[in-house]
Amino acid sequence: MKVKDLLAKLRGFDAELEVLCCCEDQDILPQKHLFRLFEVDGVDLTDALKTRGADRVPSLELGKTEHSTPYVLIDISSDF
Repeated sequence: MKVKDLLAKLRGFDAELEVLCCCEDQDILPQKHLFRLFEVDGVDLTDALKTRGADRVPSLELGKTEHSTPYVLIDISSDF
């Protein structure tokens, strides 16, 4: 999702509402739960390259290189 798309979606809500994220991916769900909640801790700009490790898990190689791309990263926490 691009920043402009996220902003467009958020503009339709009361600006004083708290933002939470949720995920239904089976790999991060606690047992017997349908989803996992996360709280937004921060938003930062970073340069990185999208990669996958030997285990095929998506990751980022952080740092500015000739192949990196700027990304907006939303830092989330499951402990709130």
